[in-house]
Formats: sequence, C-alpha cells, structure tokens
Amino acid sequence: MNVRNVLLLLAVVGLSGCNGLRGMLARKPTRRVLPPDATAEQIVTELNRNVLGDGVRPGLASWRSDHVRVSMTHVPGSVSANLAVAAPRSFRLQVAAPFGGQMADLGSNGDEYWMWSKEADPEAVLVGHHDCPVDPRLGVQMPFEPEWLLEVLGVVPMASDGVHVTGDGDVAELSSTVRLSTGKSVRKIKKVSLITGEILRHEVRGLSGATIAVAEVKQSYKCPRTGLLLPQDVRIRWPDFGQGMTIKIAGHQPNPQHLTASTFQRPRNPTWRVVAMTQEPPGVAPVSHRTAAEPAEPNPFQ
Repeated sequence: MNVRNVLLLLAVVGLSGCNGLRGMLARKPTRRVLPPDATAEQIVTELNRNVLGDGVRPGLASWRSDHVRVSMTHVPGSVSANLAVAAPRSFRLQVAAPFGGQMADLGSNGDEYWMWSKEADPEAVLVGHHDCPVDPRLGVQMPFEPEWLLEVLGVVPMASDGVHVTGDGDVAELSSTVRLSTGKSVRKIKKVSLITGEILRHEVRGLSGATIAVAEVKQSYKCPRTGLLLPQDVRIRWPDFGQGMTIKIAGHQPNPQHLTASTFQRPRNPTWRVVAMTQEPPGVAPVSHRTAAEPAEPNPFQ
C-alpha cells in the first residue's frame, strides 16, 4: 500500500433542520456588525458569539447534514456525502461512491482520527492518535488537522490569547501562533468581514511562511429556526499536496439530539488491516497491533 497516495486521496475526499428558501439565501446584514477600527478582542468576541451563545440562545456546538455534495481536485463532477461535526474534536465525512456503496470515510473523535478509501486501499483503515506525531516512516505530514477543520466548520471557538489584528475598513486579519496537538507550531490566520462578522478565510502557515492549508467560506446562511450562522459552501486546499475539495451543504440540523458517540467511531470490518499513522503514546498498544474484527458497520448509502 502506498500510504502517501491514500493520504492524498482522502485529503480531497431533516425536517428539524434549516431547510427552505429563507435558510438557503445568503444573509444580507441590515447593519454593520463591527466598527472599522475593531480590536482583536471585539472581533473574537463577535466570532465566538455564534459558537458559545449569547446568554439568550445556545451557540453552535454541533451539526449534521445528509445533503452534502463533495467535489475534489482533478476529479470530474461531485458525489453525495453525509457530514457530522461536534466540538471539540468529533468529525465524520462519509462519501458515497458514484454507483452505490461508500467511497471514503474520514473522521475523528476525542481519542483518534482515521482515513479509509475504497479506491486507495479497501482493505486498510489508517488510524492515528491526537497529541502524537505522525510516524516519520510515512514520509508525509497529516494533510488536515481535525481541530482546525472543526474551526472552519463553525463549532470550535477562537482563543483570544496572543491574537494580533491588522487591516482596517471592511476586512480585518487575525493572526496567532499556536502549538498543535502534534507538538508542531504554526501560524493561524483568519480574514474576517467587519460588516457581517463572518470569517471569510482560514489559513494555516508554517513559521517559515509556507502555506499548509487554506479554507474559504464562500457562502453561509442564518438558520431561520435557530438564528445560528452555518457554513454552506466551503473550499479547502492543501497546496503542498496539490489537492483540494469543495463541500456544499444543505439541510443542516444544528445541535441535533440524535448525535451519539457511535456517530464518531471509526469504521470497522473484520477483513481490514489497521495501519498506524502516529507514534503511539507510552503505555498504549500500537494501533497496528490491534484488531479490526468487530462486525462491519451498516452502509449509510444503501
């Protein structure tokens, strides 16, 4: 199995919701949300209001959609998918194959993250632990950081410590240096509309300035039922890998009660190999030595 090819492929891989025309239309602000000279603290407070709530209504801690279209760099057309996210580390994208069945499964929970692709290697699921460095034998770094992806998808608040603001007028740029769970330090940059109070662009850069990942929120909307702002059209790129994907979402279900721990469990099949992506912490058995012999999961696309 060529692990690099697996990573590259996977990196590009309800009535109670917010359906209806009002929810699908892009939000048009009736007033300016932030002043042209807004401070970093003011901007972060406004951004976090949608995630943490405002004392009257709850914020956005989780959401899911069964009406997602995913398109990938160098792959014609788009495919359907299911997407569920929940703070602080839970994420799952299940991508349907064009002619039935499932093509890919990418996700994370509080303990681990995983990648599986029918096209790359249907008999192996790649598994890694948070807070552990990627195994250098893979020859690549992880093409996505789960916690950053959850920031992009709107369920993780932004930390205010060490944030610097530049720019004025209608768009501000927030930047901070953070240490990832793997121990690597990077710069996180967000471009924010001071008119709407929305994040337009997320970037992760190495300390040398090289761009690691970019996510642009091309369209979002305000759910008429909850008043929460949710991403609707997200474009993600990994320049070093030459890969990217577009996620278009409809019919969000904000803060659904039926999300459980099982939603964010990696797929299991008695015939699969489990391949470790990270160097395991002391006292934890290597992932590659564990069994994947639990019964296969039901296919959500059948």
